Amino acid sequence: SITLPEGLKSIGEFAFYNCNSLTNADITLPEGLKSIEGHAFCKCSSLTSITLPISMKSIGTCAFAGCSGFTRITLPDTLVNIGVRAFHDCSSLAAINLPKGLLSIGEYVFYNCSSLVRITLPEELKYIHERAFFECSNLLTINLPEKLTYIGACAFNGCTNLVRIILPEGLTRIDEGTFGRCSSLSSITLPPTLTRIDEGAFYKCSSLTSITLPERLTSIGVGAFSGCSSLADVKFSEATNITVTIGHRAFGGCTSLTY
Repeated sequence: SITLPEGLKSIGEFAFYNCNSLTNADITLPEGLKSIEGHAFCKCSSLTSITLPISMKSIGTCAFAGCSGFTRITLPDTLVNIGVRAFHDCSSLAAINLPKGLLSIGEYVFYNCSSLVRITLPEELKYIHERAFFECSNLLTINLPEKLTYIGACAFNGCTNLVRIILPEGLTRIDEGTFGRCSSLSSITLPPTLTRIDEGAFYKCSSLTSITLPERLTSIGVGAFSGCSSLADVKFSEATNITVTIGHRAFGGCTSLTY
């Protein structure tokens, strides 16, 4: 076991990297700790849960990546930064509440958290970056906060159990592959502020049956709805921009569409 001293402010890079026999009983994080740096607990596969002290401000790149035994982590509301791939491949993590002060979810943060069913996003969240929830195949639903203005490429790609999503007003673009291969997605509400749907945004969303396109939309990218085999109804708003561009095979393989 390890006793960390009171007054410790930071745990450095790779400090406990690949300590795959380290268990919850072996370590307690002291109050006053402000940061856990990159790869500090990466591949500590015997850790099943951890509670971060209320003094915590930052979690570094890959800090807990590969902690495949993790089922629970408690994040304090003082936390303002979660680094790239921080929880990548935490394949047993089932639920998590993100802190109130978090404004951004970085790239690949929950990549391949295949047991993640529920996540609570803070009201102030503005950005979800590239592949943040890629291959979170058991995620059932997610409520996106009203202040969200950006969702990066492939952010929810491969979330095969995601059934329904409402995109907030203020979002202007659905990036490349954002909801690709969300094969259970049957309902999505697009905001009136949306101007672009990029390449492969809804690729192989095979349960999607209808979509209403907002009036400010100017571009539907290459293969945006390709392989949406249940899509039977595509509605353009009466006021939809008459210069809207529809890319190559945007609706390719939509075998339920009729003319």
